Amino acid sequence: MALQHTRLPWELWMNILDKVESAIQLSECRLVCSKWDKLAEAAMFSKNICITKEGNIIKLCDHLAKNPSRANLIQSLEVYVPLEERPHVYTLLRLAFTPTMQNLTILAGSAMDADFFGALYGLVKGSAEEHYNLKVMPMTLDPTYENYANAALAFKDTLHYLQTSYSCSALTTRFGKLSEFKQLEVLELEAEPFQNVFKLDAILKNCRKLKTLELFHRNGDDRTEQDAATMASWTKRNVEKVSSLTQLRISYAYPDLVQYLTFKYPSIQSLNCTMPDIYQDDNFQSVMDAVKSLPEFHIQFMLENHNLLNAAINTICQKTQGAGFIIDIEYRELMREDLQAELQFATSSSLGKRTHLAVYIAENESHQLHQGILTDLQNNIGSNRIHHLNMDLLSFRRWSSRNPPEESKVFYDIVDKLPALENLHLNTDRIVYQPSVCDRVVERQLEKIIITYAVIDTRVFPQISTLYPALRMLTLESCTTVDEQQQDNNIQIDMPYTRLLRLDLACEEPYINFTGDFDDHIASMVSRSKAFGDAYVKLSLLDSDTQLHWKLNGSLEPTSLNAEEYESHYKNSNNAGITIICASLDTLIIQLGEFRVWLDL
Repeated sequence: MALQHTRLPWELWMNILDKVESAIQLSECRLVCSKWDKLAEAAMFSKNICITKEGNIIKLCDHLAKNPSRANLIQSLEVYVPLEERPHVYTLLRLAFTPTMQNLTILAGSAMDADFFGALYGLVKGSAEEHYNLKVMPMTLDPTYENYANAALAFKDTLHYLQTSYSCSALTTRFGKLSEFKQLEVLELEAEPFQNVFKLDAILKNCRKLKTLELFHRNGDDRTEQDAATMASWTKRNVEKVSSLTQLRISYAYPDLVQYLTFKYPSIQSLNCTMPDIYQDDNFQSVMDAVKSLPEFHIQFMLENHNLLNAAINTICQKTQGAGFIIDIEYRELMREDLQAELQFATSSSLGKRTHLAVYIAENESHQLHQGILTDLQNNIGSNRIHHLNMDLLSFRRWSSRNPPEESKVFYDIVDKLPALENLHLNTDRIVYQPSVCDRVVERQLEKIIITYAVIDTRVFPQISTLYPALRMLTLESCTTVDEQQQDNNIQIDMPYTRLLRLDLACEEPYINFTGDFDDHIASMVSRSKAFGDAYVKLSLLDSDTQLHWKLNGSLEPTSLNAEEYESHYKNSNNAGITIICASLDTLIIQLGEFRVWLDL
């Protein structure tokens, strides 16, 4: 076969070898037959060359220096290089760059500086070549660099990606109009100072093939905002629509800006406001009106007090009538010390008729704020529209021994306030038994519960079984159960009315340097026999009147025991015990320290 390869056209062989994705396999092809050497070499160099390891830049430079013709095969080059190897990038550029190259991506600690683009432009200026194929060149630290503008102009017939700025003299002089960039698809524009949409349109009207626009501008610029009626009249008379653009990212969502952009680009699939803004209710209502038909929309706000948070939630509810909600509430370090919360709001066609709302609370706030937020959500959204809730009461906040976390009753607040909930992930330090909750007869829809890092009173599980008859999946991550005597060497789960598809018991290691006080129950699970040595499992399935028993050891498969063997071994030992009672169970997964057990029942 090797001797006959010359009977096939070069292009066909290249097409065949192009199907080999691995560079290692291509290098092996070179060893099969000397006549395959050039074919496989050409295939190797024509694929995307990605350099990530230290020293590989020098190796590639050596290869190209020995055989300069190989550079003509390179179409795509990605280099991720440590800062100390940055000088070698210039050597690589001189040896590797040819008119054949389409993608040149270089990240060397940060985006490239003016000297690099001066070197790139110098190669083009000093060459007799008239046509280049470069579509993507490296990102710049500052698009106002003259060298960057020169390099961009050199590839204006083929460049797909461009960074530029209001402050770039080339934008208003030598660039003339951005229409000179015949193939421009992605534009990053620093629009500072952002004064009005009219100047912006004077620039964007020259970009008729854009697919992605990223618009960066500061909040608080001295600008004149146009009202909705003025914008509607002006856009209809003056703005040319561009249907190719689908992705839009902007820094701040001025109502007139959003109204203009959504008119100009009627095919937008995703609008993302990348920088948080101080919440202003009137502005947000106008923005929501402008984006109501978009398939995907993301925005983030900074909130200085609880009243602003309540106003934002109220507006979101009014503008998303009929939508269900997926909600995250957690503590975190916010962008400024004077903030009480940050809010992220997202709608997406991938969520169906549901809206994603994330509320991040300043880590020094109390659990009472969570309860207030739950009340606001219930009042504004309605109990029957909240379907998924992820509530993190911990976020690995650090408490001094004198200031432990307050006792939280959030679990029962959720039970009371959110009967339509389908999915709950609760990260908390404890769930304390409250007997009165079972007196309330309400139809509840919860199907999946994940509880993390909690000390759980064993009397809570029968309540869960009674309250949530539709529950099908339960996961306890790094949780300890304690009975009325506060003994925690056993895991006891008594859910007599629950038909589970899956039960997961896991123990995650605490974060390094973590100082949160959860009664040391995570360390207890790791250090005591709960996670090491032998453990005994008793599973009672009430529907089938079945009892199953196992002995677990991390180094062995689970050993099935009969009732007498279980009683004899477990009762006479100090080993950990796992007792589970439920109506039925399909899959039991235990990952506690050494114990790694998957039981399909």
